Amino acid sequence: MFVAGLLGGIGASLDWADIEPPPRLPTGEDFQGNEFGESGEAEPFNGLEAGDGWVVVAASAVLVAAGTMLVLGRRTGWLGFVASLPIGAIAVADYRAVTEPTSALAERMNIYGEVSPGIGLTLVGISAIVGLIGSVISIAASPPQPAPAEQ
Repeated sequence: MFVAGLLGGIGASLDWADIEPPPRLPTGEDFQGNEFGESGEAEPFNGLEAGDGWVVVAASAVLVAAGTMLVLGRRTGWLGFVASLPIGAIAVADYRAVTEPTSALAERMNIYGEVSPGIGLTLVGISAIVGLIGSVISIAASPPQPAPAEQ
């Protein structure tokens, strides 16, 4: 879970979309290269700029805390599981939204041209999978708590 939290935090700050802008077309009166329009290149963005990255960072911090507490002997598998769910939901939603030109994310971030998910969004998805697997393993491996003694 600790590694999953680190991957999510790092992924939120890396590029979520690799953008290949459309070819630049000339504008103006002649096509001799005298007067060209703006290239209008869209720049890649990270999760923090998109807004969803802040939720990933918060959930990743919870995963790191849950992993640390697990090493200290606390039963934190459910906390890690719950923290992994929003990371996965954001990864799947933004993965689909980045490649869909009519999505709210594409419009908000001014995406146009050929777009593919970036390394940051991929790391966030991996973080969710690793967090879910780690938390399920920690839940399964935790011994049951003894029942309180009756007096």
